[in-house]
Amino acid sequence: MNSSTSFISRRAFLRDGALCLAGLNATTLLAAQADAQPACRIGLITDLHYGDKPAGNTRFYRETFGKLEEAVAKLNAEQLAFVVELGDLIDKAASVEQEIEWLKQIESAFAKTAAP
Repeated sequence: MNSSTSFISRRAFLRDGALCLAGLNATTLLAAQADAQPACRIGLITDLHYGDKPAGNTRFYRETFGKLEEAVAKLNAEQLAFVVELGDLIDKAASVEQEIEWLKQIESAFAKTAAP
C-alpha cells in the first residue's frame, strides 16, 4: 500500500454521502415547484437499429420508421433546446453501400425533428 494513500472512515463516508444525497433531493424539490422552469430541455433517442430486413429475436428492424415518426412527433410537441441520438442508427447490412442507403433513409426521418 502506498503511504500517501488515505482512506475515509465509514462514519465520514456515511455523513458525507448523506449530505450529498440530501443536496440532490433538495434540487429535486426545487424543480418540482409549479413555477420552476428547466434551464435546458433536451430530447434523447437511442439505438434505432434500422434495417430493411426481417425481424430477429427481439429486433424489429422494419418497424423503426413508425416508431421514429411517433418519437419525432412527441419531441416536436415539446420546446427542446436540442435532440441527441445516442446509439446505432442502423443495423449491419450485407454491404457498405446498403448501410449508406439505410443511413440516408433513417436520417431523412430523423431530420424532421424541430429542434437542432
